[in-house]
Amino acid sequence: MYKNAEKFQKLEGIEFKSWAYKVTINNAITHYRKLKKGEVLAEDPSVFQHATDEDFDTRIWRDSDMKVIVAKTLERMPPHLKTVLASYYFGDKSYQTIAKEEEISIPTLKMRLFRAKRIFKKLLDEDATLI
Repeated sequence: MYKNAEKFQKLEGIEFKSWAYKVTINNAITHYRKLKKGEVLAEDPSVFQHATDEDFDTRIWRDSDMKVIVAKTLERMPPHLKTVLASYYFGDKSYQTIAKEEEISIPTLKMRLFRAKRIFKKLLDEDATLI
């Protein structure tokens, strides 16, 4: 992001902060997808020199548990919020694409995403207290 900040183009309704947030989220998703495929992303191989098979097994177990928790949390969400949240974060779709698919305006989409994130966090926190 630091190296490419000059590529940011100011558009109506888009702030640098939201662009930076989206870049961060997209990088995290890309990192997660590569980890899921078994690709090693560490720039410094020494990070893995002292890792044991147990460390990797624990990470795989934890990742699969998180997938189940996220899926169950999404199931409990209202359908109109679940759809936009999944499209944006898991489908990696743009605001314009989602708004067109949902037949809503971009400000409406932004509000739904805001509400969806808030509800998702609340439901996830409730699930955490049950564990």
